[in-house]
Amino acid sequence: LNCPHGIFVDEKGSVYVADGMNQRVMRWPKDASEGSVVIDGTVQHLDYREPVLVSPQGLSFDRYGNLYVADSDANEVKKFFILY
Repeated sequence: LNCPHGIFVDEKGSVYVADGMNQRVMRWPKDASEGSVVIDGTVQHLDYREPVLVSPQGLSFDRYGNLYVADSDANEVKKFFILY
């Protein structure tokens, strides 16, 4: 992690962290020793990478499983659906 900001623990015990300077969201399932990238901060196009997250700060889920990420440098709140 590089400059983690937000953290959220879901009903299954998975821990989500907004990894600010790496422009991504990480997840550690309950009892896991390693995390995985849930949202990569960029999208690969044919010849360049476009940022999806600039500086993720805060995280929250709604009751439908949508993840909301406050992206401070982009001045946006972004919505994602996360598969388990």
